[in-house]
Amino acid sequence: MRGRCRRSALPLPKESPSHAVTMQAAALALLVGNRALRRLGGRTRATSRTLIVLTAIGLFATATVAVSTGFTLAAVALVVQAVVRGVSAPLQTRWLIRSTDPKARATVLSMYGQADACGQVVGGPLIGLIGRLAGLRIASLALAATMVPTLPLFAQAGAGRATESGSAPSRSSSRP
Repeated sequence: MRGRCRRSALPLPKESPSHAVTMQAAALALLVGNRALRRLGGRTRATSRTLIVLTAIGLFATATVAVSTGFTLAAVALVVQAVVRGVSAPLQTRWLIRSTDPKARATVLSMYGQADACGQVVGGPLIGLIGRLAGLRIASLALAATMVPTLPLFAQAGAGRATESGSAPSRSSSRP
């Protein structure tokens, strides 16, 4: 029994090529994510711009999976999508924490989690229905389309908030 538990606890890359790709994507996401978090620090605008770029890349990767006709392109797009998700999640959480008043932080994070869950519960079956009626390619394109409204929201949130580090222009500065 012990030998069995040890083997199944951590699948090795040699067991399946998909495990190797998944582990490599996770490692890449960790490396890129840690580097991004260190570079951005508490700069709200820079974080907002980074989230816009990551969301656009994720949107493009999702659309690429939908329209790809070959396995290689679809597999690369899925890896890109996994890396973007792995980098975006901690960046979004840190951004929310840094740009929220400490008194309301728990409520904001809770609402963020609830909104995400509601979006999945409501949107998942709708995308599934689109897939059943129109096909998986159309459903994947519809999924990519659901990410589009996020881009201007990140842009507005980044532009409308002064950063703690003072990298945003001051409102009290005189203009010519």
